[in-house]
Amino acid sequence: VIAVGNPFGLGGTATAGIVSAQGRGDVDASTPYTDYLQIDAAINRGNSGGPTFDIYGRVIGVNSAIYSPTGGSVGIGFAIPAAIAKPITDRLMRGEAIERGYLGVEIGNLAPYRESMGLPENTRGALINSVTPGGPADRGGLQAGDVVTAMNGEAVATSSELTRRVGRARAGDTLRLDILRDGRRQTVNVRSGTRPSETDLQAGRNGAEDLETPAPAQAGTAVAGINVAPLSAALRQRYEIPANVNGVVVTQAGRGATQGFQPGYVIFRAGTAPVTSIADLQAAVQAARAADRDSLFLMIWTPRGNVPFPLDLPKSE
Repeated sequence: VIAVGNPFGLGGTATAGIVSAQGRGDVDASTPYTDYLQIDAAINRGNSGGPTFDIYGRVIGVNSAIYSPTGGSVGIGFAIPAAIAKPITDRLMRGEAIERGYLGVEIGNLAPYRESMGLPENTRGALINSVTPGGPADRGGLQAGDVVTAMNGEAVATSSELTRRVGRARAGDTLRLDILRDGRRQTVNVRSGTRPSETDLQAGRNGAEDLETPAPAQAGTAVAGINVAPLSAALRQRYEIPANVNGVVVTQAGRGATQGFQPGYVIFRAGTAPVTSIADLQAAVQAARAADRDSLFLMIWTPRGNVPFPLDLPKSE
């Protein structure tokens, strides 16, 4: 490949190399819709926006980014594939706005939590951390803790894959999602919305104010090193827990304090099942120990949003 650009304002410059990798989807969290080409042709500041040619003179990419501990080229550059860039530029040249499909979920990769959820090693998918109230996913019946394994019949291996596929959908398209919920496979149909602007999305993420950590309460039942209690009206008021959040509330972190737990957090899923009582949490802990697992997957509500967490299990209370 040949990378052409204007590095450091020197004018038209060409550098040559090879495509050293494809499908680099996790290079830049701010561009989740792009699977970059990785090239070792030297790219420096000022090359961005220039074309990446193959040996036949065809544009196969747009120079976009570098990885560098020094700020200069070290032979790891990235180009947006032409197959991704061209449809966007065509639409812009026709005067059209760029709109992407939208589910209204916060997602992450399943891999870090697979063992603590007790799922088979070959399970792949995207973990839903939270669902935007009133959004397309909420209206379609998706829930926090669901694992999306396929969309419209195509397997989903990572959260990036799901993001890109949803982004390619048009508003009003029906998205058929295969999910794992409570250890069972289900299919949920969601009608895609239109993705809001980044400003609107960021405003939604920052909508919850940061709360000071409340003074710990001593009441509660010890489960796996954490004191929890049923979510009563008094506790809901004490910790300012919204009405749509249900589960068991952490009243004293105990050994869990070293893992980041705070009083007022709400555990609403354990393993692959919802938690509505202390007995549910105890049963999930016992099942994990019986399966000889060292950790248990929890989905936790916090004032700053839902957090997936593998809880280390002590051998005894």
